[in-house]
Amino acid sequence: MAFVAIEDPPEYPGCDKGSKAERKACMKERIGELVRRKFNSDLAADLGLTCVHRIDLFFTISKTGILSM
Repeated sequence: MAFVAIEDPPEYPGCDKGSKAERKACMKERIGELVRRKFNSDLAADLGLTCVHRIDLFFTISKTGILSM
């Protein structure tokens, strides 16, 4: 997972300690866990499709924490 444009990493719950790089790494890991939990990657195989395990997410987080896609 890569962040394209990020000035200050948002504070994902539980990722509010450490340096900017550590907070960014924590958020990256937590979002990865969320995606793995919420998306059924076996669905494509169940439908007989070639499965590519890649999900691109694009979003912006405002200074007040509002997420927009």
